[in-house]
Amino acid sequence: MESIVSKATDVVRRFYDAYLRKRDLYAVTRCVTDDVRWIGTGAFERAGEGFRHYLDILREELENDPEGYGLTLRNLRAVPLGKSACYVEGDFWIDRCLPDGGTHRLDVRFTAVCVVQADGECRIRAVHASLPCGAQGEGEYFPAMLLGEGGQSASSGAWRSAFELLQASLPGGLVGGYIEDGFPLYFINDQLLEHLGYTYDEFVKETRGMVDNAIHPDDRAGVAEIVTEAFRHTDRYEVTYRMRKKDGSYTWVLDRGRRTVTDEGRDAIVCIIIDVTESRELHERLRQGVETLKAKNTELETFYQIVFSGFAKLADDPGYSLLYANDQFFQIFGYSREEVRELLGNQAMLLFHPDSVRATDAAIRSRGGRFSVKFRCATKGGGSVWLRMDACRSGESYKGHNVLYCFFTDIDEEERRNGAYLPAIFHVAHLYEHRGRHLRHPRRRRAAARLRERQPAFLPRLLPRGFRGRSR
Repeated sequence: MESIVSKATDVVRRFYDAYLRKRDLYAVTRCVTDDVRWIGTGAFERAGEGFRHYLDILREELENDPEGYGLTLRNLRAVPLGKSACYVEGDFWIDRCLPDGGTHRLDVRFTAVCVVQADGECRIRAVHASLPCGAQGEGEYFPAMLLGEGGQSASSGAWRSAFELLQASLPGGLVGGYIEDGFPLYFINDQLLEHLGYTYDEFVKETRGMVDNAIHPDDRAGVAEIVTEAFRHTDRYEVTYRMRKKDGSYTWVLDRGRRTVTDEGRDAIVCIIIDVTESRELHERLRQGVETLKAKNTELETFYQIVFSGFAKLADDPGYSLLYANDQFFQIFGYSREEVRELLGNQAMLLFHPDSVRATDAAIRSRGGRFSVKFRCATKGGGSVWLRMDACRSGESYKGHNVLYCFFTDIDEEERRNGAYLPAIFHVAHLYEHRGRHLRHPRRRRAAARLRERQPAFLPRLLPRGFRGRSR
């Protein structure tokens, strides 16, 4: 049968291996009792209020410092305290590699009391760790406060200096208040007083000793609500509000606080105050800029919808991808937006009439800047329509292709009228050419003059050269 000494030394080895080497929360909990007394190297590192309390503390530590340490257990000595209990003491080294390739080592002493429970398993009922020197200050615990980020070590003096440097680098300071009506002032540091423009006595007089009175009246209820709600779930909160300065103005601050208990046993909040006025104003300017841009986009969208012509944004890719179009554009072709997307894949080239698709494509691609192109398009149901596209090449890009802004005007009636009128023009030209002698009568010459006045501008270019000579 395994002795209590063997069981106790084994559970101690497994406990420190899980806690320091593996940083395994579940494995640690299997090595300790539910009512474990866990006392670290600082006066505030203490867990003796039940399983949930020490579990929360341990989880927070492992989340902040999840990287494992090197571990060497030494000088273990076990003293049985009867058949079901044992006292174990010893020391160990914990190591972590430094960025320069070196190693930092910390020497720690420990004691533990182990008990055999009803299920036959031996677990740790109490554990205490301490340093063989007085370098550690109150509230500091191993290993995180002595082995810094990346394994770099720091003395308590160095940590205090680093904190002071961090504090001095932030616009703001520290303040504390008791968790009572109005948040009576617990403390306020000189840096925050200087930032707000007060002396300590002036601040106390101005606020009547209540932190709540330093908050803008319009923000107080909201701050109280956020803090109260946060404390229902955790001991920390974060809130932004306006804080009063001595000159009567208000500055926006970010308040990050934590609940604590004072030496007198009163519940209190300690918080760091960071001035965020500049970032808040920048955020507000950005918000207003976004709102203005949204309004302009809405106006532009409205304009595109109410213009008489069809409007579309086309990518200058092989299929002229349709990026945007107003309602009038789809009405021209007789398709709905969904039909163009599902049947044509938003490829505008499929709307070009098959008889003119090559010529139209070549005409568009050969033009730069602003240009106009007339071409024939296919409509839903097998019909066709003549359009004039007034377009310009924008500075926008879509998948590496230039974007065209296009206005489409229905010129079908004009083109069809011209198509019917041209044969008549050629017929008149033929008569003028071969029967010019009939124009010698004054009445007929006047009729011919009226006809010339009504002819389109391109008619002289279509008439035979000989006729143009005689008509002058």
